[in-house]
Amino acid sequence: MAWMVFNFSRLELERGVSLALRQAVLGKSVIGCAVHRSGPQRIRSLFPLPLGVVSNVHEAAQSMALDDFCNAHFALPSAADVWLALGILGVNGLAGHGHVAPLRKGTEAQKEATKAIGRSINRVLDLETRLTRTCEQAEKELSSRFLSYSGEEVPKMQVLTLKAAQAALPPVSHGGSIDALGLVSEGTRRLLEHPEESLLETPKEGVKLQAKVHISPHEALEYFQLLVERRICTWVADEDVLRVNNQQYLSLVLNRSEKLAMFQSDMSSAFYLFKLPACWAPNLAFNIAFPGESLGLQKGTVYRPACSVIPMGWHSAVSVMQEIAERLTVLGRLPASHRVRRTSPLPVWLTDTLDLAESKGKPWYHVYLDNFCAMEKVGDDPDRASGAELHLALEKAWERAGVLSSAKKRVSEAGVVQELGAQVDGVKGTLGPSPERLLKLVQSTLVVLAKGRLRKKWVQVIAGRWVHCMVFRRPAMAALDYTWMFISGQVSGESVEAKVRGELFGCCLMSLLVHTSLRSTLSEVTTASDASSTGGAVGKSVSPSKAGSQFVGLDRGGQTGGLVIPVLVLSLFNGIGCAFRCYDLCGVRPMVAISYELNAAANRITSRRWPHVEICKDVRSIDLATIKRWRYLHPEVEEVHVWAGFPCVDLSRVKLGRQNLEGDQSSLFFEIPRIVKDIRKVYGYSFKVRYVVENVSSMDAAAEGEISQVLGGKPLRLDPCHTVPIHRPRFCWSNTDLAPMDGVDVQEKERIASGLVLNPKAFPRTPPIMTAERKMWPGHASQAERRRARLDIVLGDIGITSATLERYFFAVSRLAPVLEQVNTELELDEFIAEWIQEQFEDGCPLHLVADALSGLHHFEPYTKKKLTQSWRLYSIWRRYEVPCRAPPLTKDIVLAMAGFSITHSELTMGALLLLGFHCLMRTGELLQIRPCDFICDNKVGLVSIPSSKSGVRHNVRESVTIRDPITLETVLAMLEVRRAQGFENTPCWDRSGSAFREQFRRILEELELTHLNFRPYSLRRGGATFEMQTHGLMERTLIRGRWKNSNVARIYISDGLSMLPRLQMTMSSKFKVARFSSIFANEHHAYAAGRPMAGASPDLGAFSLPAMPMCSVEQSNIPKSAVELTDLEIGIVSGLSFGQIEVRPAPMVDLRSYTSPLEEAISLEGFGPADAT
Repeated sequence: MAWMVFNFSRLELERGVSLALRQAVLGKSVIGCAVHRSGPQRIRSLFPLPLGVVSNVHEAAQSMALDDFCNAHFALPSAADVWLALGILGVNGLAGHGHVAPLRKGTEAQKEATKAIGRSINRVLDLETRLTRTCEQAEKELSSRFLSYSGEEVPKMQVLTLKAAQAALPPVSHGGSIDALGLVSEGTRRLLEHPEESLLETPKEGVKLQAKVHISPHEALEYFQLLVERRICTWVADEDVLRVNNQQYLSLVLNRSEKLAMFQSDMSSAFYLFKLPACWAPNLAFNIAFPGESLGLQKGTVYRPACSVIPMGWHSAVSVMQEIAERLTVLGRLPASHRVRRTSPLPVWLTDTLDLAESKGKPWYHVYLDNFCAMEKVGDDPDRASGAELHLALEKAWERAGVLSSAKKRVSEAGVVQELGAQVDGVKGTLGPSPERLLKLVQSTLVVLAKGRLRKKWVQVIAGRWVHCMVFRRPAMAALDYTWMFISGQVSGESVEAKVRGELFGCCLMSLLVHTSLRSTLSEVTTASDASSTGGAVGKSVSPSKAGSQFVGLDRGGQTGGLVIPVLVLSLFNGIGCAFRCYDLCGVRPMVAISYELNAAANRITSRRWPHVEICKDVRSIDLATIKRWRYLHPEVEEVHVWAGFPCVDLSRVKLGRQNLEGDQSSLFFEIPRIVKDIRKVYGYSFKVRYVVENVSSMDAAAEGEISQVLGGKPLRLDPCHTVPIHRPRFCWSNTDLAPMDGVDVQEKERIASGLVLNPKAFPRTPPIMTAERKMWPGHASQAERRRARLDIVLGDIGITSATLERYFFAVSRLAPVLEQVNTELELDEFIAEWIQEQFEDGCPLHLVADALSGLHHFEPYTKKKLTQSWRLYSIWRRYEVPCRAPPLTKDIVLAMAGFSITHSELTMGALLLLGFHCLMRTGELLQIRPCDFICDNKVGLVSIPSSKSGVRHNVRESVTIRDPITLETVLAMLEVRRAQGFENTPCWDRSGSAFREQFRRILEELELTHLNFRPYSLRRGGATFEMQTHGLMERTLIRGRWKNSNVARIYISDGLSMLPRLQMTMSSKFKVARFSSIFANEHHAYAAGRPMAGASPDLGAFSLPAMPMCSVEQSNIPKSAVELTDLEIGIVSGLSFGQIEVRPAPMVDLRSYTSPLEEAISLEGFGPADAT
């Protein structure tokens, strides 16, 4: 090839060639590039690459005859140089410059590119590989290939001989010796036990069988007798026979010092080993008959041989066999977390090892039908015990199950293997086609190009083989463009054939580049380009976006998926996929998800959010054949869920002259019962088919009645106005009973047969799940009262809250794959302990392991006291990784935060900050406090906590006293405002918890304290620390903080005290803290002995409070002097010195609307007036 390309110009002049042949050899010379939009720059193009260091190949080719150039000689260019020159020509052609290269020296970038091509070629160049096949044999091989209806290459059927078949059969004792029913799921078991449900159509009488048995006629009887003897076939009477007329390793990364050790095993005669139920025999008969007397059976009866094992040609054979193969790995106790599947990416622990070789000693494996392959990364001093143990465990599992393992195909600790059409070289670190396969492909391609006219079938076969090789280097697929148009018949003619020849010849030039280097370094820049032939847009990214970072975090934690349930979800009139969102909220993922929606924009949203969903268009296209296809492709499905929100255009009252179900769009409703009926026909009427149908509630009574009559049920009226700020009343029909939920009342209405009304007072703040919330009630005197109070309450459901149950469910779902491998109670603790170690290594948060262990005890109480090793590892982990506790807030900072809130008209926020600090309240408790929970006077107050942590646990109401004058006064002002607004029984904080945390963050940001990492829980920690500093009594602090264990409280407070010296603030933040905390000092200084001082304004603003004496300076914790407050150290609690603060008398402040500036009231020591301002 190199000699011809470099001498083509001379040969063209000597012999005269057509323009078409010239284009075929030299390629196209038209280039189209993207426009650089970053401003005018002088950037030299990388292409075309010059020959550079391999210019001697060009010189040698032009100075020698073909035979001399092809003979190996020490003075000639090496094979590596020749292939490097060809690779440069091929890449230049792919870039649009033709198969040519300048002879000049290249730029530094071009030199680096040439070196990269050379390294790629040297990785796969094998000088020992020789091709003994002639061109005539290659042409004969191409002629023998056939194409299926789908365009796939298939070999020609050969007549089978008895001698050839006998060698492939298992021993007499092994044929059909393993019952397939014992190794499959419930859904597959039903498929195997009920073949009549798998019929695509009702069998017709008198059908002539057209299938052909490819076996020598004189050996047919002996052959099938041998199959029956080996228990692969059985005899079925001719009248009983059913007659039907039929017409991922690219993510793997290796470091420079790493190699791959590989292990392989193959089952011998795998499909012949697994026996099918006898009821399948009439459906799997061969089209050949024998009289009964020749078989030693009933005379006068004709018999046909029928397959009694899993037949390879059966549509469900692959699914059933794959399930059996994976089940055998479970029986062999191979870890499911180390299994690689074609439809899933490689585990994070396997790919995220560029800097830390975490995956060493962690083998991974995959099984495909009868093939097992395991791999393991090893270094220079390999320790391959893990991979070998995995391989041995699989072999033992096969042996116990009766599976034969092929000794000829067994490979252990090999460096190079052939796996699923690819050669994996663990020593060189490459993945791609083998050298022999590439040489054969190049030879076959040149044979096709040598013909005067291209044969479409040959081009299709060759192109398909190239694509299979290019899978390992996907950018190379850009070499084929006109080839696809030629194959599909879109274009034709001599010029098109010339372009096709040029593309295929370019593939030959780049043949040694179509592989993956597992040792390639990762680029710091991610590029993306459009797939159009005219756009040419290219973009780049150097870091993930915020959403991308969040997804990476979830993916590393294994939270992007969910527990897979054996359910097929069919969403009709899908919209943007709200039906699939329901399963996300439940933490599960349906095994099969199918969407039917006409709107292209909505389908794009669904496909991006749920990539696994099969997108279809018109619901009217669903017929029995479609449903049967689902049944065959997914035999493990145990339920079908149908969701349908059909068009409301003709039902809504906003449409003038609505036609109800007779309208063109709303009439699509009748497709829903038709589809449900067809599903039951295919899956069986005892199969679980659940449906949910919804539409607008503004439809008239006639339409509602017609829909209810068709669906056979009464509608529920739903309105999400208590969940989202909008009214959207809908009617919902379902054949699934509504489970009891706290906060949900079902009421009968005059027209609406059943209405669903949400009670906002009873509705829980957390998303409701199928469990009852805890109900607290005092003891009842009579049995009738107790009976009414306990109505519809299940004791097992109220043991924990719904939020805790959600956490348990999510954590145990992560543990579920491990539990599936447990066979005995003795293995339970061992397997879970191994899982905890894996989670620790994978960076899993500790709380998830705690939830998993506690959740397992909740769902399976018998496991208590049987997980000794697992809980021991958990406690070690807990001691090893100290939790990131919230730093304690100091009183001066809390006063400043409250003062800032009040000055910005956030009285509730300021009061809750002071309350949380003084009463040592948790954040959740603080947000649930209502005005009706307070009992206060001028001197002391009491707050009853509706739902505290200990209170929920012991079914009691806890309370805390309020003795701090500042806190009491601010709380009284807040209560007065809330009660005046009529919000006596609603939480004081009427926004969400996230809004509270955001407001908390904003206050810290304004005070320049974000670097201290305070969180809302810092209020409780800081309050406990201040409480202990004030009086030094642990018992008093323990009671006030409502801790159950004094040891926990002691650790809690000691850790808080130790963190105080580390809290550092800037002068700017000190100034702001002093400024806003002095609000309360100014106010109380305006009083003396509970009476207003002269000049103090008695006006309290729009919401005037009842007359009451404000706390005096003596009552407060703020020091005083005879004339003015001095020596107020803002850092007195935390030990920080902010400087001396001088607070002058100021008018009394209205706590609800304080806006007066304080710059004139504060001066810092060492600062001038200008600095203070």
